[in-house]
Formats: sequence, C-alpha cells, structure tokens
Amino acid sequence: MSTGADSSPGPEPLGGHRHRAHDPQVASSQADELTTGGLDDLEGIDQLRRLAVEAARLGVWRADLDTGRLDADARTRELLGLPAQGTVTLREALARVHPADRAAMRQQLQRMGDRHATAERTVRVLTEQGARRWLLAAGSRTTTAATHAAEIGGVFVDVTTRAERLEHLAAAVEGADEATMTLDHAWRFTSLNPSAEMLVGRTDPELLGKVIWEEFPEVAGTALESGYRRAARTQQTVRFEFFHDVDARWYHVRVTPTAQGVTVAFHDITARREREADRERRLADERQARRSAEAASVDLAHAAALDDLTGLCSRRAVEDRLATLLHRRVAGGVVLFCGLDGLKLVNDGLGHATGDHVLVEQAQRLRRQCPPEATIARFGGDEFVVVLHDADLAAGAALAERVREALGAAIPVLGRRLTLTASIGVKPLGPSDTSATALRDADAALVAAKRAGRDRVVVFDDSLQLQATARLELEGDLRAATDGAQLLLHHQPIFATRDLRPVGVEALVRWQHPRRGLLLPSEFIAVAEQTGAIVDLGAWVVDEAADATARLGAHGGCMWVNVSPPQLLESDLHALLARALERHRLPEGALGIELTERAIVTQPARVADQLTRIRALGVRIAVDDFGTGWSSMDLLRRYPVDVLKIDQRFIAELHEPGGRAIARAMVDLAHALGAEASAEGVERHNQLEALRELGCDQVAGYLLARPQTESDLAREGLPHPG
Repeated sequence: MSTGADSSPGPEPLGGHRHRAHDPQVASSQADELTTGGLDDLEGIDQLRRLAVEAARLGVWRADLDTGRLDADARTRELLGLPAQGTVTLREALARVHPADRAAMRQQLQRMGDRHATAERTVRVLTEQGARRWLLAAGSRTTTAATHAAEIGGVFVDVTTRAERLEHLAAAVEGADEATMTLDHAWRFTSLNPSAEMLVGRTDPELLGKVIWEEFPEVAGTALESGYRRAARTQQTVRFEFFHDVDARWYHVRVTPTAQGVTVAFHDITARREREADRERRLADERQARRSAEAASVDLAHAAALDDLTGLCSRRAVEDRLATLLHRRVAGGVVLFCGLDGLKLVNDGLGHATGDHVLVEQAQRLRRQCPPEATIARFGGDEFVVVLHDADLAAGAALAERVREALGAAIPVLGRRLTLTASIGVKPLGPSDTSATALRDADAALVAAKRAGRDRVVVFDDSLQLQATARLELEGDLRAATDGAQLLLHHQPIFATRDLRPVGVEALVRWQHPRRGLLLPSEFIAVAEQTGAIVDLGAWVVDEAADATARLGAHGGCMWVNVSPPQLLESDLHALLARALERHRLPEGALGIELTERAIVTQPARVADQLTRIRALGVRIAVDDFGTGWSSMDLLRRYPVDVLKIDQRFIAELHEPGGRAIARAMVDLAHALGAEASAEGVERHNQLEALRELGCDQVAGYLLARPQTESDLAREGLPHPG
C-alpha cells in the first residue's frame, strides 16, 4: 500500500500526531468542508488524506536512517507495542519485530533508503504482553532536495486476522487426517477435533477451558511438554516424533504458535516407523552379511595366495610380491621362469592324475633347491616362477642350473620311471622393471630355451626382447592376414617311387607379408597356433586347396592339406571338409589331410572318432613326420590311416646302416597297417634308389620337383622327372 509520501510532506509532525477515534459525524462534516473548498484546495486534500488514514486505521511513521530517529503516530506505537509518549528509535521498533523476520525487515528499510520505489513486506511483531501481530509494512524514500536527508516513511496495516485465517486454512489442509487440538497462552484447551478426542480418550466439552498439565500430568517432563513450550517461546513451528504408550503408536507432532496460543497436530506414522524399523533390520542383516563376506574374502584371499595342488604360491601372489619387491627397489633380484618339457604328453598318455602327481613331486624338488627366503609359485599348468629377493645374475643362473638338474631326475610313477626335462628362463631385475615386464622377459627367455632344444637355461638379453617385440608385431599382422588377402598356396608334387608317375601334390601355405616379404610356414604357424589364428588360417587353406583341386582336375591328383592339432581338436573339421567337398564337387580321394604324430596322440578316443567321420567323406588321411613323435602301434592300428610319411631326417641317413634299417621298418609298418609309405626330402639319386629297393610307395623332394604355383601346374601339369 502506498501513502503518496513522495509528493506531500504528510501529517505534521508524525511523532506528535494524536490518534482520533473514528466518528461518522466528524468525517461527514470534514467531507462537506472539503467539497465546499474544492478539490483544488491543498488544505482540503491534506484533510482528506488524514481522513483516509484514520478510516483505514493506518499507522503512519517516518525515520531518519542516518540518526536512527523514528517519528511514529499513536497507531504505529500501538501496533508495534511502543510507549505512547516519549522519543523512540528505529532500533527499538525493530526489536519488536519477530526474530525470524527482523533481518528481512532491516534489509527492507535499507532498500527503501536506496531507491524511491515503494516497497512492502508482511512481518510479525511481538508486544510486551507476548501477543503476536501480523503487520503489512509499506513505504519508500522521502528525501527532499532541500535537506538531502536519508529519510524513509510509510504506513503499517494490521493484517493479523487475515494471516491467522490463512494459517488455520493451511493447518486444516495439512492436517485433514490429523488429530488436532488448540491451547491458549495459559495452556487451557480451546478445541479438539474428533481424531484428537479419540487420541486422548476425552471429549471436547470435557476439556474446554481446562489446563493440559492438570488434566494430563503424565505429559509433564516428556518431549510433548518440551515441544509445546519451545514453540510458544520461540514463536516457531516445532516438529518431532513421539511414541504414545497408551495405544502403542508413533506420531509426528507439529506444534504451531498462533496469536491465541498454540495448535498441536498429531499425525500417525506407525506404519512408516515400522517400515523404517524393518529396513533397519535388513540393513543390520546386510551389515552382518557384509562382515561375514569380508571375513570370507580374507579367507579366500589367503586361499587364493596358494596353489591348491602344490601348496606353492599362486600366480597372483607371486605377481603381488614381485611388485612389492620392485616398489621397494631393493638392490638385486632375479626371476626364474621354469617350464616342464613333456608334461602334456604325460597327461594325454597316462592321465591327469599321473600328471598331477608329477607336478607335486617337481614342486617339492623345486622347494628343496631354493633358499628359504625365495618366493616360489606355480604360475600356470606346467610352469613355475621363482623370485630371488637379494641375488645377482650369477647366483640366479647357478640356481637355475641346479633346478634344471633336479627337475630332470627320473620320477617313479605306476611302476615305471618317467623322465621330464625342464627349460628355464632367467631375468635379472633392473631399475625400470615392473612386475609385468619382469615376468614377460623371463617368459621370453623360457621360450628361447624351448626353441633351442629344451632342457637348458637361457638368460634374457636385449636380443630376446627384440624377438619378443617382433613376435608381438607378427601376431598383430597375422590377424589381418587370415582373411586370405595376404595368403597363397604353393604345391609340392608327389610321385610314385617305382616309375615317378605324378600321384598328387601337397598344399603349402605361404604368407606374403607386406613388409617382410614371403614367409614360410615355419615362421608363423607356431604363432598362429598359440594365438588361435590357426583355426581361421586352416579353414582358408582347406577351402583354397579344394578350389585349386577343382580347377586343376586331372593335373593335380590328390591334394594333401596339413592340419594342425588345434584345428583337429578345437574346430569342427568334419563339417569344414564336408562343405568344401560339396561346394567344389570333388570326387572321393581327391582331397587328403596330413596330421602330425603330436596331433594323433592327444585325446585318442576323440581323434579316432573325428578321423573315422572324415574318412567316411572320402577324404584320405596321412600321418606326417612319422618316426619323430610318440605315436604307438596300438593307436596307428585304431586310426583309418592311408599314408605314413617318413620324416626327411631319416631319408638323409639312408646311406648309414642304422638309418636304412629304420626306414625299412617304417615302410614295413605302413604296409602292415594297410597303408602306403611316403618319403619326403629326397634330394639325391642314391636316396631315390634306396627307397625303391625298400619298397617305399611315394617320394617327394627337390630332386624331383620344387614347390610350384597353381598357374604353373595348370599350364604344364605335374612334371615327370623320369
């Protein structure tokens, strides 16, 4: 509400303005005077404004912000509860404002002084008698050009009745389903709704005008009394939760101060408290379960630190201890990476129980050779890792040789004595090593020991690192090559020994590497087997060889394709061959597969079933590199073998009596099994003549023909060296 204080000096003086009771006759006579004088009469306008102030029961005030002086008429003093006479200050007036509204009112006054626009705010005031009033304060700056004083002025309007109605309405809406009762300033009951009557067990007429502490003495000293009195004292709504013993229920209690006293509302929250209690019980159960799980995890961590079979440290444990050692940067330290040579053959031939027995025995031997402070772990199936904490390379290499000799001693198993050798890689720890790089380099040295012939110790050096890096690069390149874009086939012709008539070709895969040129199988097949790329590579070779067979027709004879152990055991080779035969419409005997002895001794029952199904397709079967592996007469008798291929190392020794005798035995064995004997690597005429005398059926080698491309065969057919 605006008083127009900017355009009129207003009542003079504000501090001495006396309140005049509203009298209709006086107001009528004054109105007549104003009418007679005309609205243009300034004195008449001033009288009209005074009449409006009195009629609306407004309190008029003016304040000097610089001095803090307050001029207030009688109505303003009455509304604020200030003394009727004497000087008052702005500070005294603000002290009457409710503490919750005081800071906002002070900011309001300051804003009035900073700008000329009218501002208004509803605030609560407390009188000396403890009564609470709601006042609407409206005003603006009244500075004049003559004085430049920082004065503000305005009016107060009593809006208590309207505010209380709004309070009661809000309480009614908020507590429609609540038990509600009201108390006056003397703590006498003034009303109870039906829900409250049910709660206290007394009716509204019974309790009206009676003091709560006398009617319900059990409330004294409880949270109820504390909440009631705090709301009355602070004039702030107080909320809390309370358990009622009589009906054994929980209530949310809201105590709201009013001009007459307080209103108390009870809202039943028993269901919510029960849900919370149930949730707390579940949380407690979860906490207990978590504690149990944590305890179990400690046990599991301890168990995970040990290998179940050997009792040595686990792989994770040795990695953690090696990381700790490297973090402390203790001077010295060596890692030994040990691999048992031939354990897979023990598992395949004698069973995994025998293999486990061998592992336990080798673990005990390893523990006896190592110093007590060393960390010894079973790293993987047939691999062990030893970490020497304070040792140099010489000590590590010497220990590796002792371990190799100990692990190479014969082991009594099932009435026989098994001898397994060990290959060991040695890696001295350097300042830039991490757990991962130290183990990687030691493993690279182990791989080098196996490639060099096994049963030896190899110390890691930079050249091995370069080889390992090149190997990783080769693995990545091989993934891109297996789509066939970089692969091609060469064909090694095979001839009948007696008359050198062409009888077939062996498909030999080549890799046209984009940087390293043409690579032979010996340079990438092992990597393909270790990375799993051999399955995709082998599938490409089978399909490409079948396609070449169809294109060459009678020029090619039987097309032989090499099959690796993973391809035989880990893929559906039967389905792959069946699709190739059907797609390219090949006759029976046009396609054959070559298997190494290493492939046929693994999982004999499964291999026998796989080969029988493949043979039923009309695909021929050959055992390659015969005499270099572990195949037995019994296995060969069970497999549907068409050809036994004698390894070229025995062909190279045909001029020696022992070598000739071994070759004769192999030829006789092939014939005894109903198979043909085939010799590889024939490079001299005397070797060819010796094989004819021995009755060998087929021969191949550089003496007769070198590997050729498909286009050469298509153009000229198979060569006839005779």
